[in-house]
Amino acid sequence: MITKDQGLKFMKFRLMMILTAPTLAALDTLQGLASKDTEYLRQHRIMAPFEVQGVERQVAAAVRTRKRELKREQAAAIVMTAAMANMMQGSHASAS
Repeated sequence: MITKDQGLKFMKFRLMMILTAPTLAALDTLQGLASKDTEYLRQHRIMAPFEVQGVERQVAAAVRTRKRELKREQAAAIVMTAAMANMMQGSHASAS
């Protein structure tokens, strides 16, 4: 069994992992793991229920934030790819 301090440190580490998730799939996986972690904290009464709820809110907020960032990065990559394709087509047309 872990202590409350260890649980808080671990969840802080889990939040850091969520905020640096490289892909949406990784983010979903980490969200599932965080859910299991908070359930463990709740079942073993490592923290008071209101503290576990606070951790769950932090996880949910971190997931929403990172999901928005990843979707924004994905949209930017699509736009950049389209722009590069247009530039390449333009250079081929002028070379002929």
